[in-house]
Amino acid sequence: MGAVAEPLEPRGPRERRARGPLDDDHGVVDIRSGETHHRFDVYDASTDLEMVGVPGQRGWEVRFKRRALPPVVVTAAMVDAEAFSRELRRWRPGL
Repeated sequence: MGAVAEPLEPRGPRERRARGPLDDDHGVVDIRSGETHHRFDVYDASTDLEMVGVPGQRGWEVRFKRRALPPVVVTAAMVDAEAFSRELRRWRPGL
């Protein structure tokens, strides 16, 4: 089974549902793949991530690096690469 990026559930009555795996209001990426579930706070400077390639082109991916574990990878098969990259850059302008 492939990886699926799912939106976050609303946290309260005033908070809206995220459009895709990145919670626009809080900078949190929520990734589900099979039985695994990962959350990364993009706003937190200690979250190590890198974007490889150009959104919309073959080979594009975002890698969320973890200590002593392989990175969690988001590919264009999981998200709209251009929209996801645009939202990531809101929280990480240097990407």
